[in-house]
Amino acid sequence: MNWYSVTSDTFCHREHYIYEFREGEREGERDKNRLRDRESERDRESEKETERVRETERVRERQRQRESERVRESERNRES
Repeated sequence: MNWYSVTSDTFCHREHYIYEFREGEREGERDKNRLRDRESERDRESEKETERVRETERVRERQRQRESERVRESERNRES
């Protein structure tokens, strides 16, 4: 084995390890992005659910107000 083939083999192994390392970094970044996307989706779903609950509460409050208005109106009509 001459100097050139040893150097060439060492260079090829080095390049291969660098390639694998960078691929690992890229895969790690992809995993982080997927995790962040899932968390964002969960946050959006949670926000939607919170808004649905708020809207339901607003509807119930309006119904309570209408009912109390009806009761007051009927009491006024009885007094008359």
